[in-house]
Amino acid sequence: MSVFSFSNLTQFIPPAGNLEFKDRFISIVASFLSILAVAICTAYFSPNSPMLLASMGASVVILVFAPFSPFAQPWSFVVGQLVSAFVGITCTLYVTPFWLASSLAVSLSILAMLFCIHQPQQPR
Repeated sequence: MSVFSFSNLTQFIPPAGNLEFKDRFISIVASFLSILAVAICTAYFSPNSPMLLASMGASVVILVFAPFSPFAQPWSFVVGQLVSAFVGITCTLYVTPFWLASSLAVSLSILAMLFCIHQPQQPR
């Protein structure tokens, strides 16, 4: 008798989304063009710097697939990117080990977003 069964895993599958094929196609094309624009701008304006697209990729997912989310609003999006860029550049300039600079940059960016930009609502 087996305790584990693959049929029990179906409870973890989320319900299908309600996006039509056209909306899914537009979302995929928009995300492709957005990241392509970031990659081209990075290659053109700063050809010798590494391209870190994880942040932009996450932002594109929020903007394209959850445009009415509080995180996708202009203030949160633009200021969040600018603050995170400022924190990342500051950490790169003043913290020598890369592993420490990157860890500090991520955690300080999250701290800034939690207290200044996104300010999550407390449940009642």
